[in-house]
Amino acid sequence: MESKNLGNNSDNLKKQELLKKEIIDKNLDKDLFFDYCIQKKENGDDLDNWTIEELRETITDFSKAEIQLNKNDKQDKKKKKVIKIDISEDDKLNEIEEQVKYGV
Repeated sequence: MESKNLGNNSDNLKKQELLKKEIIDKNLDKDLFFDYCIQKKENGDDLDNWTIEELRETITDFSKAEIQLNKNDKQDKKKKKVIKIDISEDDKLNEIEEQVKYGV
């Protein structure tokens, strides 16, 4: 996110520091955040269009959404792992049943 206006450098510097501290330093996806800002506000890609308070609120909302997505992703991976294990065990069971059935 960048400022298209060089005026009010003090506010923009604070906004940039806030973004660095809350998005970059916390390893949140900056590209997703950029897209999120564009969705939240017309011309959301221009730092000048945000007050520091709006930016803080948007960062908080984004962080919550990002955390929820990560939780959902981890839960999906666990489910996939459980399903894989179940399938593997079923395959082994079928294999054993075939061996017993055919006396192998």
